[in-house]
Amino acid sequence: MTRDLHCGDTIVPDSIDERVVANLRRRRRFTLNDDFLEQMAACHGGRPQIKTFMAGGDEWRIGQFLTLLDSDSPLVLPFRPHFDHCQRDERVIESIFHLVEGDNSTSRALFEGLMPFASTATGMCLDRAYVNLLCLSHRQSSVEPTVVMWLAEQANEAYMDWEDAFEVDDEEENVFQSVPWGTFLVPVADSFADFIKSLR
Repeated sequence: MTRDLHCGDTIVPDSIDERVVANLRRRRRFTLNDDFLEQMAACHGGRPQIKTFMAGGDEWRIGQFLTLLDSDSPLVLPFRPHFDHCQRDERVIESIFHLVEGDNSTSRALFEGLMPFASTATGMCLDRAYVNLLCLSHRQSSVEPTVVMWLAEQANEAYMDWEDAFEVDDEEENVFQSVPWGTFLVPVADSFADFIKSLR
């Protein structure tokens, strides 16, 4: 059941691109069930007023929901230049697909099994791996993903250390396995539905 999180006129005017959904399901094997898609459609790129959640004993806020669009999506005019990527539309830059599949710091440091759907800040460069992201984690179950908060800066620092170590000893798999990637995840909710219900 979709919950009104009072995103108001901050929701992007574009519908979720079903082609992008299909790509995420096929290429990344992400579970994007109907309940998730209905809620995301109601919050598409929006900045909710009902947004507070608990994680790691602290209170956090959703800054904005991401979009389910890519550079081939038919966007409603006018063009909305991103403040840092002025040749590209902000709706594409602030999308799940861009953060997972793009060539950027976030996509490199966002390790296997995590699909971001919201950020904890607005007006930031989400692809530079310094803004925490709320993610569906498929690491334990591909069918019933949990919600976690990905600690961007810590994960990015570990990724860069891993790259340096890999260049030194040329044993990529051993070095990668030694990085405690799970320490950069804070559990938030057992399911996306539980997460949405818990927002205040």
